[in-house]
Amino acid sequence: MVKAIVVILSANTVLVSSAVAAGSGPPWSRGEGMRACLKNCISKIEKAASPNEDERVACKDRCTCIIDGMFEPGGKPKRDQSDLAKVAAECKTRLQPKAVAQPERVDPQTAPAPLAKPGVLVGAELSPGTSCSKAKMPSFQYDPGAHRIQLVGGGLKMRLPKGWSATLERPDLVVVSAATSVEGVRPVFEVFVSPVCKTYDGPSVNRRVAARGLIELLPPNATMDQVKKGSWSMGLGGPVGQNLVLKDVALKTEKGERTVVLYSTQLGETKTFGLRAAAVCPKKAAEEGLGACERTYFDMLEKAEY
Repeated sequence: MVKAIVVILSANTVLVSSAVAAGSGPPWSRGEGMRACLKNCISKIEKAASPNEDERVACKDRCTCIIDGMFEPGGKPKRDQSDLAKVAAECKTRLQPKAVAQPERVDPQTAPAPLAKPGVLVGAELSPGTSCSKAKMPSFQYDPGAHRIQLVGGGLKMRLPKGWSATLERPDLVVVSAATSVEGVRPVFEVFVSPVCKTYDGPSVNRRVAARGLIELLPPNATMDQVKKGSWSMGLGGPVGQNLVLKDVALKTEKGERTVVLYSTQLGETKTFGLRAAAVCPKKAAEEGLGACERTYFDMLEKAEY
């Protein structure tokens, strides 16, 4: 009888099954078991994503634990193959602190009460306009396990960029921030809902998101004032949604001039509310086309589910 072990490892589960095939040959050995375990574990994580060294180490630790539980150091079996599932479960518990860190899956959390930063949010209207509907705006939920936002009751699901933080600043506004800034300019995105209006004040959204990106260098009001008074190249377009773009916005700070590009994006509307987004991205003077921050922004918007 040739006995083969198949070990399937994931972040939260260890499943072990044994298959017995007809034929003759020596019993499975310690080395064969270790090789089979590692092969199957690594193939699983490679299918999910490119494994990093920590994930490979986690595979080795789990397989070593399982094989040590089934064999003596010299290779002699010390447990019956029927104990395989029990040994794997014991290893899962024992090695849990060493497992590759994964976001804990929890139920989506509703947005906290509004927490506006003075000088950044301008009044209660996120996208001021004329002849606007008076309907109550829906709220966002954030699922930290999936790193995804969605509207309560449906209508939008959007995964956020990996490594970026999400803040439910108020029920109708999500602020998405990069982990690091570029010479003091932090890439920041907004996703929010607004009433349906006859016309919209897009530049006010550009000014607000600019203040978020320059918060490490300038007081919010100072940033918004510079954006409002400056003469910037303005355009429409972009690969996703309807975009009002302010290009080559050069802002003066105590640490020198910083250049950014600002987006105010209309994603779509229902009869009662609209879905909108905004972005501030650092921009090099000689950089042509979309920069890394801009590509991340439009990739996030493009993959949204409605």
